[in-house]
Amino acid sequence: MKRWSVAIVVLVLLAALTAQVWAASPIRLLVNGTAVDTDVSPQVNNGRVLVPIRWVAQSLGANVDWDEKTRSVKIDAPQSTSPQTSLQRQISLLQQALAPKTPEEAAKTWAEGVKMRNGALQFAVLSPELQEQKQAGYESIGWVTGVSSPWVESYNITSKTETADGSWEYQVQLILKTSTGDAGSTMATLLIKQYEDSWFIAQISEKHLPSVSKPDIPLPSLTGTVKKIEPGDKTRFLLEGAPMSNDEPLLVWITIDEDTQIAIEQSGEVSDLKIGQKVTVELSGPMLESYPAQAAGSSVRIQN
Repeated sequence: MKRWSVAIVVLVLLAALTAQVWAASPIRLLVNGTAVDTDVSPQVNNGRVLVPIRWVAQSLGANVDWDEKTRSVKIDAPQSTSPQTSLQRQISLLQQALAPKTPEEAAKTWAEGVKMRNGALQFAVLSPELQEQKQAGYESIGWVTGVSSPWVESYNITSKTETADGSWEYQVQLILKTSTGDAGSTMATLLIKQYEDSWFIAQISEKHLPSVSKPDIPLPSLTGTVKKIEPGDKTRFLLEGAPMSNDEPLLVWITIDEDTQIAIEQSGEVSDLKIGQKVTVELSGPMLESYPAQAAGSSVRIQN
């Protein structure tokens, strides 16, 4: 019995000594893995570890000041000199400088960006909401928009209308050209809204206007197989035609809108299009010279 009593006493003494050593051991402060010596040691208070803010902030490169009059601690974070942060700041300042001060400036800057195929310039005059929607698309094409042919030769603001909520709607006509001449135009409708002191484009819709064809020149047509269908605001499908001179198959994205006629013998609808069908497409204008090419269809005839 005495042996057990002695053992218990020894264990109690060891526990007390361990607690005293643990309590006396100072709390270490590590910033980014480096130990920081402070004039006031970190302390545990009501289950929370309290550390002197000046030492933490200064270790991170910030400036710390005490304002006796307002009894405030002011911490100013350092400006990062990393290339990535510097580039982000440069882009931010450029976008601030380009922020349009009038609705017309927003429309003209956007149209100039389209003409130059400069997605970054177009992006700078979009509203925050539209930027969020379109950023991934711009990034996927390397911020270079449009195609080399046809190109935007010039643009005109054809009309502008103030809406009931104080926004503005601008109609901008983009004149298209190819190496062979006129390629029609694209009519863009821009909804421009005010954000604080600047005006940004909140909505864009576009419609291709074909060039005026001579009566004796029929609209071009293509025959091939439907390989893929992509629904959306404007449905489009990928048409595969006969091989070209380089033995690559002719691939054309055909855009369909509300004016496109779909016919199976007499009449039909977009939902009648199926992958693998043979179709003949009459185009409403020239094809964009890309691969796959792009064009708008005025009619689609599904072959039985």
